[in-house]
Amino acid sequence: MFVKYVDTVIGELGVQYEADNIFSIFSIEIHKNRFGYEPKKLKDMGSVYLYGEIDSFIENLKHYVSGEFDALEQYKAVIGSSGFRLKVLKAMSEISWGNSVSYKQLAINAGSPNAYRAAGTVCKTNVLPFVIPCHRVVTSNNGVGNYAFGAEIKTRILEFESKRQFIASRYVKDIKNVS
Repeated sequence: MFVKYVDTVIGELGVQYEADNIFSIFSIEIHKNRFGYEPKKLKDMGSVYLYGEIDSFIENLKHYVSGEFDALEQYKAVIGSSGFRLKVLKAMSEISWGNSVSYKQLAINAGSPNAYRAAGTVCKTNVLPFVIPCHRVVTSNNGVGNYAFGAEIKTRILEFESKRQFIASRYVKDIKNVS
């Protein structure tokens, strides 16, 4: 297991990988404060990872955190098929651009309607933020909720995605009107 460190506009990130499998993306500063400095062990990762060449992924990650939020669209997480955590991660992966769901709705989508606090914990422990869009999960009272990289970054990403969705839908309407 290896870790590459990346300086970005939101601080230093670590990307944990082995061969062409990427197992986690984490903030060095937050990681130091919460867990010490040791990256997670492979056995702790569960069955969630990305397949991709590490240097290319890191370049795309830099573009993503700089505001080019479609830079990571080509990456899809490989998520195992059993257990509550994995069901929540799959449900989270299905939240599309410009949309958000509440923690409660995420739990419902994962098949456990009363487990919204547990769904929040899954968001908090998401090892592939940005790729598995935990930033698209918000509170029921229209608050953004917590985010591993801070509420300000979560708000900025949600606003950009919402604006992009609006522009895309307007473009489709304009095309239909021309026909």
